[in-house]
Amino acid sequence: MTKPCRQSDMSVWKLPAHVYTALLASLMLVVAVNTMGDQIHDAVKANDLERVERLMAIAEERRGEPGLKDLLNRREGRVDRGMTPVQLAAMDGRAAMIRLLTETGVVDVDAVVILPQPWGVKGTALNLAVIGCYVGAIKALLQAGADPNGNSVFPPVVQALGDGHVECVMALLEGGTNVDLMVRAGRRELSVLDIARRRLDYFIDRYTGSNRQENIDKYRGIVSAMEEQR
Repeated sequence: MTKPCRQSDMSVWKLPAHVYTALLASLMLVVAVNTMGDQIHDAVKANDLERVERLMAIAEERRGEPGLKDLLNRREGRVDRGMTPVQLAAMDGRAAMIRLLTETGVVDVDAVVILPQPWGVKGTALNLAVIGCYVGAIKALLQAGADPNGNSVFPPVVQALGDGHVECVMALLEGGTNVDLMVRAGRRELSVLDIARRRLDYFIDRYTGSNRQENIDKYRGIVSAMEEQR
């Protein structure tokens, strides 16, 4: 049977008052960060710019405190596949929201996330904006310093090429996408430009749909723009 602790035994667990104060302050900060993080996510999903602006103003005042940078890059749970606020905004094409979230300069616009199906691979906020071909959101992310090449495993421009989103491809090219970036395509590596050329060749040589000429003209324009950028 365990003996009860004597007073002298308990004394080893006593901490100075200032240590207790510091621990309590840290705990309160963690609670505040989590609560405010939930509020930012809720406001972004509701597209409530005014509420986000108020929360960001508070975050701006407290940006030097530990954990607040993490707050602005905080991921939600499984329901949103662990997305940050700026990723949620990109997925819905909310350019104004993206500008508001990124104006403090502490938001990681290149944070990696698992893209929704049918992609299911790692991507960035740019990839999420490309899904709906939200040109305004793409430009807002690029202006905030997003890497135009995104995740080199699945660059946004390659995604846009596969979906035939000309406007998105052009916005990414204007943002500095590297057309010579090598990307794995099947068992080999091809440059972004070569991938665009192969898409053009497909529509010229094998595609027989009613919109064949439309696609040929589309990809000719893309290839021409890429060649001029080299």
